[in-house]
Amino acid sequence: MFGKTNEGSVSYTDSDGNVAKIPDGYAVGTSENVNKVTGGLVAQDNEGNQFVWIPVGDIKKSGTTVFTVTLGRYAFAKDQPIPETPVQTQANYSEKILIGPKFQESINQTESNAHAKDLKTFIDNAIIDGGYWFGRYEASNNSGTKSRYDEEAWGNVTQSIASKEARNLKASGTYQSDLVNSYAWDTAIVFIEKSGHAGYASQNSKNTTKLNTGKSRDKVCNIYDISSNCVEWNTETCTASAGPCTARGGNYSNIGSYYASVRSVNNVGTSGSNYSFRTTLYRP
Repeated sequence: MFGKTNEGSVSYTDSDGNVAKIPDGYAVGTSENVNKVTGGLVAQDNEGNQFVWIPVGDIKKSGTTVFTVTLGRYAFAKDQPIPETPVQTQANYSEKILIGPKFQESINQTESNAHAKDLKTFIDNAIIDGGYWFGRYEASNNSGTKSRYDEEAWGNVTQSIASKEARNLKASGTYQSDLVNSYAWDTAIVFIEKSGHAGYASQNSKNTTKLNTGKSRDKVCNIYDISSNCVEWNTETCTASAGPCTARGGNYSNIGSYYASVRSVNNVGTSGSNYSFRTTLYRP
């Protein structure tokens, strides 16, 4: 169940003392399993689109700080603990920093390779607001982009089309939607692991055939299918390949090589039933 949608953006404080910024047109869940930041705070609009708050900064339980999440790009390694120090943060923000030898979250990309709509604003406001909103589900196409449960995951989509459609998701009022960037993806995984799901960064898909959104049994912090179902486009680029796009997460058609935090290199025009995406919401 969800409360009444907001007319204007508001601050919400959960019972542990954590604060989240709720976009206008969205309402917070009323049941205990969706109304706390530590377990995955869920907000929904009138069309049923759902997003989960990814907190940035100190996270509390009963008013006491239990862990801290730093917004950043992280160099994950398979079967290794999450790195405590991100490779790139607000303090050392640069378009030229690489993850490993070849992955770069740069706005200077080719016309065919879509970039983040406003990466610097996303970074700054996620820190000011203490978090950002991450699609609870992979995108579905039901008369427009959706982030809803038990709908056909949007497949056969190139990275540039995924970016265009992500920006078309109705973001009420002053908030805007965009394709997930590497800051948003990596920080979400760090939050998930620090919330008690150690090893999730290395988890492979729980399904070997394409399923509807939220049906793969892959649910952590109220977010579905990061490690499962479809591999997902993001806005990162690869500097060591002629096809500069990057995709993230699990892949039902290749369980052995794909997992939650993986960075996979894909040609800019690649599409297939196993390629999908998800969106973020943030204050511009």
